[in-house]
Amino acid sequence: MANTQTPSPSPSGSAKSDYDSPWKEAIERFFPEFLALLFPAIHAEIDWSLRPDFLDKELQQISADSARAVGAKPTNW
Repeated sequence: MANTQTPSPSPSGSAKSDYDSPWKEAIERFFPEFLALLFPAIHAEIDWSLRPDFLDKELQQISADSARAVGAKPTNW
């Protein structure tokens, strides 16, 4: 089966497949549901009237290596 994933340039300039983005987008889009399913006690403690901010872009500005290692982090709680 052929790889249909479009390679994206890495910080070093070489092309690599981007397998993380769809998962990160899904978790960001369905974050409350994700927490409710896997961590119901934590979900119950969060004030969902505040929209979580995901800081993956800020991490990428600091260091591409740290953004890959840490990933997106929600804030506002």
